[in-house]
Amino acid sequence: MLLPASAQTIYLTTIGSFDGTNGAQTRAGLVEGTNGNFYGVGYTGGANNLGTVFELAPGGPVTNLYKFTGGVFSADPRSPLLLGRDGYFYGEMVGGGAGYGYVFRLSHAGQLTNFASFDGFNGQTPLGGLMQGQDGNFYGTCQQTGGNGSIFKITPGGVISNLFGFTGTTNGSMPVAGLVQATNGVLYGTTQQGGTNGNNGTIFKITTNGVFTSLFSFNKTNGAIPYATMVLGPDGNLYGTTESGGTNAFNNSGTIFRITPAGQFTSLVSFGGVSPPGSTVYGGLVLGTNGLFYGMTQGGGDGYGGTIFQMDTNGTLTSLYSFNENDAFIYADGNYPEDTLVQGTDGNFYGTTTSGGDYDKGTVFSFSLTPPVLSVPVFQSVSQLGGMLTFTWSAVSNANYQVQYNTDLSSTNWLNLGSSVTASNTIGSASESMTNSQCFYRIKLLQ
Repeated sequence: MLLPASAQTIYLTTIGSFDGTNGAQTRAGLVEGTNGNFYGVGYTGGANNLGTVFELAPGGPVTNLYKFTGGVFSADPRSPLLLGRDGYFYGEMVGGGAGYGYVFRLSHAGQLTNFASFDGFNGQTPLGGLMQGQDGNFYGTCQQTGGNGSIFKITPGGVISNLFGFTGTTNGSMPVAGLVQATNGVLYGTTQQGGTNGNNGTIFKITTNGVFTSLFSFNKTNGAIPYATMVLGPDGNLYGTTESGGTNAFNNSGTIFRITPAGQFTSLVSFGGVSPPGSTVYGGLVLGTNGLFYGMTQGGGDGYGGTIFQMDTNGTLTSLYSFNENDAFIYADGNYPEDTLVQGTDGNFYGTTTSGGDYDKGTVFSFSLTPPVLSVPVFQSVSQLGGMLTFTWSAVSNANYQVQYNTDLSSTNWLNLGSSVTASNTIGSASESMTNSQCFYRIKLLQ
């Protein structure tokens, strides 16, 4: 069931744009650190364009934390970071290490070490990201081990073991998504290819001891090519997305599905292409604190550059926002999102786009379901350089402010200093040439 975009309003803020030095073309979601900042990986950008790990406060800016340089610490970061229970971030690289990919550990200060290396037998080409099980071990999937992919386990000490190797048609092939652990302690995941219904992918479960069961094979009508990690719903069922397939007129725009831990499958949504709610779903769903799911499509929508949507457990979907395909030249909110949203401890949702923004290398954004609270602006600093006076003040991103001046405090005739200023983050700024020997300034929040 689809509802019109007007059924729900969101308040979206562009936190920053990737410029290459701080990363570019991120395809993995963000993770919140213990300090309240958010962290992610740029597929390209940084030193020699080999990728980065970036950091941002909730209000920005986006800064570089680590730049990959090649060699043992090879390029190609595509998987989302995991915040481990020890306070370190863990991430995957498809190359480097012993030559078949590795897992790195990263501190909040940017110190990176090689945590575990794949050798081709215990895994090759990890892509889906890690999860930490109830037993403290790390679990994930590799796309190319043995030609069809594998499921692995890593101990907290960095020892890798191969739990299961896929064989192709019957049990699936090429897993590119991570795993999720249900309340029963069993791990659930998907493969991008294989299965018994035309090589459209599968859903499986596996115990932490390696007992594997194939649960479901996609047939394109009910979905095809699941790309993202599933999420556990408030009802104990698992919810996920497929990149393509479905029953709409395009028949290749992606779906949302539900599957019970026992394997009962329900197709909930078939996306509709260029009109809302969008098409092509690379990212997964995030369960909000309000009990609803949120996600994004990579294309389609009113602006053809992707959408943000909301869904309940019955499959009632509301289109919330459309990115514009030409954002790189007209707007700054980005386009073509491919990651999974994350909800911060502040209640806002955070995500990235792969392109658009100020440099056409992608953006980081946040959105809220309630209007932002516009506090009274306070001057933060005043500096003088070469006859120019520059002011900064506390601000709310996208709020409008007007700097005013007066040469006589006994007068109520305050004049505008230039045009109004729209803040791009939590600090607003304006400058003027010093032409008066005595002048007073104030900052006004425009309603």
